[in-house]
Amino acid sequence: MTILLRAAATKIVKPSTTASALRELVPALPPKLPVAVRVLAALEFVAAFTYAIPPARLPGQFLVALLGAGFVVLGVAGMVRGSSEPCGCFGAESTKPLGLTNIMMGVALVAAGAANLVVWPVLDAQTWAVGSALTAVVLSAGWLLISHRKQILVIAGNVLNRSESAT
Repeated sequence: MTILLRAAATKIVKPSTTASALRELVPALPPKLPVAVRVLAALEFVAAFTYAIPPARLPGQFLVALLGAGFVVLGVAGMVRGSSEPCGCFGAESTKPLGLTNIMMGVALVAAGAANLVVWPVLDAQTWAVGSALTAVVLSAGWLLISHRKQILVIAGNVLNRSESAT
């Protein structure tokens, strides 16, 4: 649920970016929109942390799926309206407007929430905890590699180009 943590952190720190993207879709939105964006960020934090708290996992999956559905709706609206404002939705370096990325991430969250609801009765608490932790580690590592790929390529290039004497 790294994606929800990154999304929430960006909205907490700089809600105006997301607020501007939302105002582009619906110009009549109220001026207190950054407060609403921070409330959304709080919900994203709660949804992400439900994975770490076994009794909260089951109800948390409904919240994850609901947030995913919201991302899909905003992505479709952004594509239909031709959104051009960066939404800052999935991290500070995100400069993409509401659109296809939101749809794909939303579908992934809906699928994750639904899959977890389906397997919940089958798994015991320990298996669930280990599986959730491993999944979070793999997804976090993948997300970090993707989001910092430019820096990684620079570092790898520097390491590969380093010449050392044989003596």
